[in-house]
Parts: sequence; C-alpha cells; structure tokens
Amino acid sequence: QSLEQSLNRYDFTAIMAMPYMEQSGNPEKFYSDILNRVKKYPNGVKKTVMELQAINWRNNEKVPSEEMSATIKSLYEQGAMHIAYYPDDPIKGHPDVETMHKAFSLKSSQLVP
Repeated sequence: QSLEQSLNRYDFTAIMAMPYMEQSGNPEKFYSDILNRVKKYPNGVKKTVMELQAINWRNNEKVPSEEMSATIKSLYEQGAMHIAYYPDDPIKGHPDVETMHKAFSLKSSQLVP
C-alpha cells in the first residue's frame, strides 16, 4: 500500500493509525510520524483521514476516552484535518460521547491546512 498512490488515486485516504496494534512504545510519536509523512505530499493533510483505535486488540482493553481526546487534540494542533476512530460502541458507552464531542469540537473550520 502506497500513501502516494492512494493520495493520487482517491479523494480521501484513511490511515489506520493504530500504535497498539503496531506495538509502538510511544503512541504520540507514532501519530506525529504518520502526520509528518502525510504533510510531505501536496494536499496530503487535506485528503487523509487519521483513523484511531478505540480498542487495544492485543489485550482487548478499551483505549481510555481521555487518551483518545488528547490524541485528537494533539493531531488537530499539528495540522490534521480529518480524524475518525473505530470501533464505536454506543451500547457500552465507549468512547464517552461527551468526551469525544468536546475533542472533535476543537477542529478548526479551516478548509486548507
């Protein structure tokens, strides 16, 4: 899978930014490294969706809503435009709706990074 080819061929490209699946020792650096790579391409940030994990599938533990919120805030501050997460479990209330609402409301209304 080539980021460059995906950015050239598709309107949007989703990157499964999942540090726990990749066993990253530093999730913040993991996200920053991905976003910095995306920024190297024309319209990379504009056309990329950063997909975060809400569950650590290696140990089946929920990624805390507060951690997800902090990650979303950090990515927005670094210039990310499109962020998503998976899975969403509204029955069990994870991640917390209010926490996610506050995090996503931080997004700037800018159209161009």
